[in-house]
Amino acid sequence: MDGDEYRKNKANDNRQEERNKNFTADNEYLAKTLNNLKKRKYPNPLIWDDFEIFQRDVHLGKPEPDYKQEVRVVGEAKDLADEELEIHKEITREDNLGWSKSRLREFFTEKTGLTPNPK
Repeated sequence: MDGDEYRKNKANDNRQEERNKNFTADNEYLAKTLNNLKKRKYPNPLIWDDFEIFQRDVHLGKPEPDYKQEVRVVGEAKDLADEELEIHKEITREDNLGWSKSRLREFFTEKTGLTPNPK
C-alpha cells in the first residue's frame, strides 16, 4: 500500500469512527428519553400512541441529532452539474433539519416491540 492509499484509508477510518461516536451518542439520548417516558407512564405499559409523545420529547430535548446522514441524490437531481448539485444538496439539508421520523420510529419499535396501529 503506497502513502496516498494509506492516507485515504486512514481518513475514511477516522470519518467512520466519528460517525459511530455520533450515532452512539444519539442512541444513548434516545434511550434516556424513552426511559423517562416509561417512568412517566408507570405502572401503565407503553402503547403505540406514545410514539408521538416520544417524538415530541426527543425534539424538545435535542432538536438535531449528532449523526446526520449525507443527502441522497435521486431522480432528476442525478443529472445536475457540480455547482447545481451542491446547491440542491444544501437546499435538501435545510429542508430536512432535525430527527427523521423513520429513525425515531425504528428506534421506538426496536426498543419497545410495538408496531404502528393499522388505520
